[in-house]
Amino acid sequence: MGEDDKEAKEFADSGWLLDYADYDIKEFEGPERKLYAEDFLPTEDSDRHVNPLFQELRLSGLKPALLFLLLAYTVSLLDWNSSFSFSISRDSFFVGREYWRSMTALFLHADLAHLLANSWLVLIFGWLLFQVGGLISFPVLAIGIGIVTNIATVYFYPPHVNLVGASGMAYGMVGLWLTWFIRFDDTPIVKRWLRVIAFTLIVLFPSVFREEVSYLAHALGFCVGVVAGLLFRIKKDNLSLRDLH
Repeated sequence: MGEDDKEAKEFADSGWLLDYADYDIKEFEGPERKLYAEDFLPTEDSDRHVNPLFQELRLSGLKPALLFLLLAYTVSLLDWNSSFSFSISRDSFFVGREYWRSMTALFLHADLAHLLANSWLVLIFGWLLFQVGGLISFPVLAIGIGIVTNIATVYFYPPHVNLVGASGMAYGMVGLWLTWFIRFDDTPIVKRWLRVIAFTLIVLFPSVFREEVSYLAHALGFCVGVVAGLLFRIKKDNLSLRDLH
């Protein structure tokens, strides 16, 4: 870029061209012509800032979550119609060393109502996480959160209490996404915290308590998701997960 071009660019950046739209500048790009203020306004593409947490959702982004739920239904059917169980307990994991149960228990559900109860969180946040980080965030990171949650939960339960379902993983997915929301959203930090607290109290906090529900798994899953959200950060240019800090 020549000296004349640099001076023209500096003059444009100063904002004075808004008042001197008919100012003649020699060759900037291409043949000599008259420049106007709009020539120096940012283009739509260069000025556009898209929050990676709120990309336009594509229906194709639902596929991983739908496949997870289909696999959950298949595993549950196999368990319901056989004497073999894919559940996890403290005895089976820590004593029997059947480590694979920490994953299979995520897909197994007590009944269809249990599966449907978990489906909406898995669908919504599986969709959101996949849009942000692709397969790395869902299902890979989400299943990792679920495995850690299952192991931590059965550790605090009596040896023969069986744990089934994806609710711990689902709450972990929510914790992961909300942590990323607080860290990377562009709105004022106070608004971010208020929205997160309101969402948590309205959506995640139970209105009734049932004996068969593992609220410990819900709480531990949410905490594991928060930790994962602190350990991993998203890259705003290509929406992929970066390495650990």
